Amino acid sequence: MISKITRIGIDLAKYTFSPFGVDECEHAVIRHTLKRTGLLGFLANLAPCIVAMEAGAGAHLWARQ
Repeated sequence: MISKITRIGIDLAKYTFSPFGVDECEHAVIRHTLKRTGLLGFLANLAPCIVAMEAGAGAHLWARQ
């Protein structure tokens, strides 16, 4: 059973993304490597939570999505 995810950090790269999610006890519950085309679908299937990204130019595009 997966715990409720409270926060996800995403390492943005050119072709793949690596989301890392933690629960309310700060235990890692998600570690994935996703292609660009799968990121929005992955996030859309999660309950609302905080999503943190690096502050690069690509982060502005993904934040608007």
